[in-house]
Amino acid sequence: MTVLAAKHARQTAIRALLESRQVASQLEIVDDLIRNGHDATQASVSRDIRELGFVKLNGVYVSPKRIAPTVDDDGAAGLSSELVISSEPIGANLVLIRTGVGAASVVAAEVDQLGLKEIAGTVAGDDTILIVVRSRAAQGRVMASLGLR
Repeated sequence: MTVLAAKHARQTAIRALLESRQVASQLEIVDDLIRNGHDATQASVSRDIRELGFVKLNGVYVSPKRIAPTVDDDGAAGLSSELVISSEPIGANLVLIRTGVGAASVVAAEVDQLGLKEIAGTVAGDDTILIVVRSRAAQGRVMASLGLR
């Protein structure tokens, strides 16, 4: 088996594992892969997880399907509601979003991918995102576009 074919098979096995049950550590993934006949190290698994788009939220790896932006019946994009705990406008040019532990960078990336012209930038911590908007009017439009209250 070529190196590329082995990598593809390993990534397919990782995807199947992480979509079938909750996994909390990369070593658990390595052990499962080895048991099933794949060559795997923690370093290769770490790269594979990143390439596959899985992220660790609340202590377990989560599929990128669960963190994709949502689209409502009108076709408007919003954020993955299961990751956002709360939000509030701050002053005239800021929006504060609280997320689950470890989810802020994922949600901030969703915000950035939407490409809203009203947003000047985002800053993400571990469970908090600060969105800088261009005006008070933009603040309301951004919150509505993101499906925030």
